[in-house]
Formats: sequence, C-alpha cells, structure tokens
Amino acid sequence: MPFLLSHSFAGTSVATVPFPRKVPNRIWWLAALCGAVPDFDYAWNVHGWDFRHVSAESWLGHRGLTHTPFFALVFATLMVWLAFRSVDRGTRVRIWVALFLATVSHGLLDGLSLSSPGIPFFFPLSTVRYHLPWRVIRADPHGNGLLAVLLRSIRTELIWIWLPGAILLMLTALRRRLASRAAVA
Repeated sequence: MPFLLSHSFAGTSVATVPFPRKVPNRIWWLAALCGAVPDFDYAWNVHGWDFRHVSAESWLGHRGLTHTPFFALVFATLMVWLAFRSVDRGTRVRIWVALFLATVSHGLLDGLSLSSPGIPFFFPLSTVRYHLPWRVIRADPHGNGLLAVLLRSIRTELIWIWLPGAILLMLTALRRRLASRAAVA
C-alpha cells in the first residue's frame, strides 16, 4: 500500500494529461485530494463507522468500493458538479477526465502492491478482487523493524510512482510549452 503522499502525487501527475495548454489552478490540489480520498475507507473502517464486522475481502472493506473505477466515475462527477458549474462544457469534460484519472490511479497503484488483498475493479458487476499482473510496490507493514520497512517502501515508491510521475509531469509541461509556442507562431 503506497503512502498517501505518493497517491496524491500520482493523482496530480496523471491529472495534468488532459490539459494541452494550461492546467487550471484548482486541479492541482483537487487532483491530489482525488488521489488520496479512496483510502478514507480505511479511516471509516478503523476509526469512525462501525464496519469492524466487515471482512477485508468485502467490497465495503479497505481497498473495496472506494478503490474502483466506478467510485472514480462517481467521485469525479460529484467534484466537477460541486466545484466547476460555471466553467464551459469543454473545460468541464477535461476537468472530469483529470479528476477521474487522479481518483482511479489510487486503485491501480494498490493493485500493484504486494500487500494488497486485491481490488474489485469490476464493481458493481462483480466484487471479486484482482491484482495487476505486476506487483512491484513493496509496502509490507511487517518486517524486521519499522525503519527497514519504511526504507524499503520508500525505495519502491520512488522507482514505481515518483519517477514515472515526474517524467509524466515533465512530458506534459513540454507538450504545453510546445503548444503555446505553436500558437504564438
């Protein structure tokens, strides 16, 4: 399970893709929120709502409903409806795509995690949990000491989340710069 900061960074990175010219300012923090919000299911299972009777494999358990593309679709729609009503339709569609990508990135990253029980990617059609074929993110909460576990987790997140995210940010920034130069010429 990647750290929340890594999920937020991944969400922000992919959310820049739909914008060929300028990324709206609100997208930066909303995409970070969308990248992290699926893990609030952990908070409600542990701290607030009484879902302790729910097994980890249930779609109500951690990495269940909130980690699905269905949730990303609904959540992105809600965010656009709440925060971008006065924006023109074309821009709203781009914003929706950005927030959808940011939210869905969370479940995809957890599907890459070695410590994940899997994600019900096809919810609401199925509650069967799946992993992605490459389980490369080491975020095992168990091991020989907290520091060793944290260092191992951070190293794999740097390689599999932060590096690709930084490359994606650079490529989208380059694309925007080239588009603005072409518009001036």
